[in-house]
Amino acid sequence: MGTLCHYLAFLLIFNPVTSEDTTTTQQSPPDDSSVTERSTATPSDLPAQFLTDHNDFINCRDNDEYFPLSKAYDVKLALISPDSDVALSKIVNVTETMIRGYRNYVRLPMNVSSITAEIGADFLPLHLTDVDVASVVGDVTKYPTNLEQLHRYGQAMKKSGSVSDKETFLEEVKVPVEVIPDIEFISAYRWNLLSVEEEYSIAAMSRLPVDYILNITSQTFEFQDLAVKLADKEGFNPPEHTIGAWFTLADSLIEETELKSKFKEYTKLLLAAPLMKMLEKMSELTAADKIKLLQDNQLTPVKVQGIWDTLNPKEDNIEDKTIADLFFSVGNKLDILQIDEFYKKTFSHLYSKRHEVEELWIHNDNVELTWPVIRYISKLHFPKVSTDQWGQKELIDMGAFGVGLTPDQLKKIPAAAFGGDPTTLDTFFSDRMSLGQLFAVFDKITENSGANYELPAALYPCLHSSLITGSESADNIKIGDDVEAMVKASVRFTPAQKIAYIGHLDTSLWNKDTLTVILKHNPSLLAEVGHKDFMDNLDMVLNIVGEATVGDFEVLVENLRKLPRRILHAWLATARDDEGVLDIDAMLDVIPGDLDYRTRIQSSVKACSIALPGLSCKMIDEIPLDRLMEVLSTYRFSMPGEVIPSDARMCFVSAIRRYLSTKAVAFNVTLTSEIELLSLLSSSDIRAIGAELLLSWGGKVLANIPHPEVSYEVMLKISEENPHLFFHNGVDFEDMEILAKQSLTILKAKNKGNVDFSVLKKMRDLLPYLTDSLMVGATDIQNFFRFAYTSPLTKGICIPHANRQNFRDLIVKGFGEPESWDSEVLTVLGDLLVTLDEADLYAIPPAALRKAVPTLVKESVYASVYLPEVKGKVEPQLYYKACNDWMTGTDSENTFSPAWERYAKWLVSGSSLVTRYLSAPTQRVALRKKREAESITVHQAVALYDKIQEIISDRNPDLSVAQRHKIGDILWQSEIILKNDLKKLSGEETNDIEKLISSINKSGVDLTDVLEKAKLRVVLSVISYLKLTAKDLGISEEYYEALLDRFTLGSRFVDGVGIVSNAVLSRSKRDTTELNYMDLHDKVMQILTDKFSDLTPIEQEV
Repeated sequence: MGTLCHYLAFLLIFNPVTSEDTTTTQQSPPDDSSVTERSTATPSDLPAQFLTDHNDFINCRDNDEYFPLSKAYDVKLALISPDSDVALSKIVNVTETMIRGYRNYVRLPMNVSSITAEIGADFLPLHLTDVDVASVVGDVTKYPTNLEQLHRYGQAMKKSGSVSDKETFLEEVKVPVEVIPDIEFISAYRWNLLSVEEEYSIAAMSRLPVDYILNITSQTFEFQDLAVKLADKEGFNPPEHTIGAWFTLADSLIEETELKSKFKEYTKLLLAAPLMKMLEKMSELTAADKIKLLQDNQLTPVKVQGIWDTLNPKEDNIEDKTIADLFFSVGNKLDILQIDEFYKKTFSHLYSKRHEVEELWIHNDNVELTWPVIRYISKLHFPKVSTDQWGQKELIDMGAFGVGLTPDQLKKIPAAAFGGDPTTLDTFFSDRMSLGQLFAVFDKITENSGANYELPAALYPCLHSSLITGSESADNIKIGDDVEAMVKASVRFTPAQKIAYIGHLDTSLWNKDTLTVILKHNPSLLAEVGHKDFMDNLDMVLNIVGEATVGDFEVLVENLRKLPRRILHAWLATARDDEGVLDIDAMLDVIPGDLDYRTRIQSSVKACSIALPGLSCKMIDEIPLDRLMEVLSTYRFSMPGEVIPSDARMCFVSAIRRYLSTKAVAFNVTLTSEIELLSLLSSSDIRAIGAELLLSWGGKVLANIPHPEVSYEVMLKISEENPHLFFHNGVDFEDMEILAKQSLTILKAKNKGNVDFSVLKKMRDLLPYLTDSLMVGATDIQNFFRFAYTSPLTKGICIPHANRQNFRDLIVKGFGEPESWDSEVLTVLGDLLVTLDEADLYAIPPAALRKAVPTLVKESVYASVYLPEVKGKVEPQLYYKACNDWMTGTDSENTFSPAWERYAKWLVSGSSLVTRYLSAPTQRVALRKKREAESITVHQAVALYDKIQEIISDRNPDLSVAQRHKIGDILWQSEIILKNDLKKLSGEETNDIEKLISSINKSGVDLTDVLEKAKLRVVLSVISYLKLTAKDLGISEEYYEALLDRFTLGSRFVDGVGIVSNAVLSRSKRDTTELNYMDLHDKVMQILTDKFSDLTPIEQEV
């Protein structure tokens, strides 16, 4: 009786008898009638058609195998827990208490609007009758971020498309890099591309994902003639994240001699090999070939360094000019040691090319330069006289290499040097100068009261707000009226300076030339503008965008989307028709014809799709259900920073619930809970919605979705996006553990109980949340770390101590012990190194760290990426802080900060290995001689160990808890490093120090150096921490000073780690937005250079 009543109610909804329907007028999507056949089923036919139709999941089964949902639940139980007898009703009761209570939550069942023909067609799979692949390619290329359309086409072509149709689609479709994973998803998991014995072009096969590539058998490799196709330089163009997998496949199936002898044919493939394998494969190349490789290809720094080391100018008869020209091309990627050696051998030629270096490196913003390299190169061009004796001539001689001067050095330059001809300083400034350097110069100019010239634009950020507005005049300087120069400089303005400048522009702000410059170079200035003023001048904005060149157009669109949401919302409101109804076609700039996005915007009336990030809850509520997934998918890809504001996110969740509730009514599916509601998601729905919105339901709800294929693909989607999304919504750490455990169970069941590379890859972002160890081969593990992590953001994992240990063990199993790692392994792992303990980090060879540290610092997200929408925070938070807040643990082992601090300190120690080369060569020679002549030995210094123990014992009652903990940490850290050293000598894995020493003594190895090093580490650390004096130690002042000069940085210096820890890891909220850790630690190490370069390798390790 209940079912009959429900069905009668369902019919009434299709044939409403009242006028209470509040559905908005719906616009039709793009005309695709040439290739598609929309459902012509009447409302009463939809339930039957739904049950007899295939689903669009990877397994592509009939829906009647899963509905009613009790069937789906039985299938899932058989998959994940065959012995379980928990009823679906019990799961429903438990999970329903977890989702309720958020804003706008409506209990199920929800009231739904009338179901139109468009909605019914959208709920059912898309059917292609006569496949017009050109039209399909055109639609996808025209609207590439409409993932619902893409995946509906993919499923339809699976059924109706020929091999030729699929090949053509993969060859010709053009999508942004963010959509490439979805193309790979279709080619492999939808179409199972290589499952039939049909030959495909290498262009089509280049769209396969890495797990599918590595599963290609030798028979398929031979049938597809891949040995030949992989040498096709024109056709073989895979995305960067898969080319390494193609090499791994080729390396296992093509003879070694074949790859070596045909390096030029396989260049693209072989340059993607791991460093040592790449160098092996190029063993037959000439020096000229290697130089050409370096000049013609954009290689990573560690690979440039590896190839550079194989060049021997004398043996290979390479002319000085040739090697110098190569240095100008790739020198910014070289290791500091290589730069140092190059300087010693060819400095004269380098000096004659100084202006080329200025233009190619200093003034070229596209060239990435680390501070130590800038400092090193700049010091080569310093005048011989000290800075306090410089005049204009010295400044002219320095040119752009002035960026290597510290603020203190700049302050010593006489003010008169900055007077006179204003063009003197034009070549001195560069965008690489810090604000500290600029202010030092600005102060010198203002000191020079006799000067009267136009202030260089580079110094505009130093101006007081009153000078920018013109309300006050500067006595001895003039401020130019070059708007473009001022706007470019305003990137460094404070909020007060920006407000002052906008006020100064007044009505001229909306002049075409002025507005163009602002939109291109600093759109944040418009954040101070009222939305009414912006809307009054929207036509001018559209005119500028419409006339932009291809390159400028992309910049303008990206910059406009960063404007405040209030402005974008006002802009987006113009997408309503005369009756106030939201026009979806106008919102998305849907225009007939085969037009690219730029042409569509130029043809649009209001270009509203640029303003999509301004979407409000009211607008979301008005989106017709048959266009919801289209709008949602396009909206996600338009968001700056890929993070959806929390209010819009939850309004989309409500819209999705209405969408699924309507689908339930249309298909006559009875449901009373969220987990049943989510079971009506299709694969195309899941791909369009994305992980961030799906996670809003919470991990416990998602894990209990009764439909096994929905549950499986939801977890696939969650695991392939960036892990910081976990911080922004309704999941906590326990949720992630639940999802990870179930994901592993399902993947193992679908993979015959095995865990291999494909399982690891599909679990990527969930893998760190597993609590159990995995039985998986070392090769699969190494491939996982090399190929699954596609960007630095994907490596920003956030897990507590126990999980870090598990993940650390996985890394070590794949790559071996840390002492065997080279620089390339470090750059492959990146921020995943945060899982290593201190002994692991300091076991890594210093040379490998020195070579890798610039890349590690550049790509680290923890202290450089600010995350918006962090729970409980108004302002964006640094990544590591957001992570720590998300974990919310109070026990130090269950928080993230200890791991991050350990990793950050290790990076600082790596920077010190680079900055030691900044002292002049003659100075380094003198310092080495001083060290060799030093009378105090390690053995003599260690003699103080007993005295240190006595001091600690005597002072213990008076020490604070923090001091005791610090001293305990010193002893504990020394013990860890000692154990590691002893393990290396003994070859044993036990942590029992006495057993290790006994084993080594039996082997006859002298332990004196190892044990003395451990004691020396404690002696120096305690002296430094407790600031012990000569009197405390019972030694003479002369001996004490010699001890500090010989072994430590000196009591008057704060070690670099301490400076960074105090300035960065514990800084106040006020400092957060202004202080950049990656810049700071380079500056800190600059301060330490003179002292640190005085240490021996053993002392540096201490």
